[in-house]
Amino acid sequence: GLRQVFGEDLERYGTEARRIREVLRPLAFARGRGLPQRQIWPALASELASSDLGGSGQVYSERDIGYVVREAAWYLMEASVDGEATFRLYHQAIADALREELVDDE
Repeated sequence: GLRQVFGEDLERYGTEARRIREVLRPLAFARGRGLPQRQIWPALASELASSDLGGSGQVYSERDIGYVVREAAWYLMEASVDGEATFRLYHQAIADALREELVDDE
């Protein structure tokens, strides 16, 4: 299904696939217009990537978010709230796949 296709698509990023997956994951839980690129998104990505949740334990920064926005933009929709860019996933099925991965990793 889509989860397999999504996983295969991410693999083309090679060693960066895990970073992209972990940075995108918070958007799977975002509502409304999504998450702002600064502060909130990197903090959530870091928390969801914690080793307690089966992640890499990586701490993500705004630089990592910027990388994903540039390199994996086709997974994202951008909006603006009070002049600040916010992002959400392009399709609910991508969000479902990212959430399922987190549950399967536990």
